[in-house]
Amino acid sequence: MVISPSGGALTANPMFSAGLNRIGEAASRIRDGSAGSALGHATSGPALQQNLVCTMGATP
Repeated sequence: MVISPSGGALTANPMFSAGLNRIGEAASRIRDGSAGSALGHATSGPALQQNLVCTMGATP
């Protein structure tokens, strides 16, 4: 199997990985009922030009 050396969120970019961890934590809080909604953000790229912004919420 050939693996791309270009990196990625889980291999070479701790900023994006940290953002994904925070999004996961927000989702966990919604799932356990301690939060009703959350806004998450993760960024990547040499100039932080790749962004992921998501809103999450629980339905009653």
